[in-house]
Amino acid sequence: MSKKGGIVSPKAQDGANRGGDGAGDKNKKNPLNPAVERAFAELKEGMSDTQKAYAFQKVAKQLMESMNFEDAAAVLSHAIDAQHVAIFFTQRATCYRMLHKWSEAYFDYSFATRMEPQTASHYIQRGLVLVKLFKYDMAIEDLTTAVELDYSTNSSSSYYNRGIIYTEMDKHEEALADFGAALAKDASQAMPNQTFQAKVLNQRA
Repeated sequence: MSKKGGIVSPKAQDGANRGGDGAGDKNKKNPLNPAVERAFAELKEGMSDTQKAYAFQKVAKQLMESMNFEDAAAVLSHAIDAQHVAIFFTQRATCYRMLHKWSEAYFDYSFATRMEPQTASHYIQRGLVLVKLFKYDMAIEDLTTAVELDYSTNSSSSYYNRGIIYTEMDKHEEALADFGAALAKDASQAMPNQTFQAKVLNQRA
């Protein structure tokens, strides 16, 4: 098994991301579950790979809305096999997060960051997954990248989420600074910021 950033890459995930012997191909070789069969039923003769990919995504979104994340991830693997699009990876990562499959989610967000390196939200979401993997330093790196990317958009979410991670690391001064920066950028963050600031101050006392 290969490693990246100290995180073991799941074999099925690695193959699916490369369009090889991964989750998508495994579903094709084995009997299809009803959700995947339904997705294939949406395909029409003459569809391009792009059209097929978005047909799979449509079914996957419906499955996600019904909280069926296992089947949604399987269908999104077929979408990824048909076309590598960043949103397919982030949606499958969301499914993996709901299923507590943190390593799989990490690798999907990593593909998204490579495809859309200027999108701050990818780094925020990957950073939050890294916290679940106890990779706090890597999480801070991702949230710092998000802060830098978000600087010109006046977004508070990167500071706010980095503050949460600093709180988990017991880095109280850094956490308070980030919550203050988030509040300065967006007053709507006042209530959640006050909650976390209180937590930090209680831990520090």
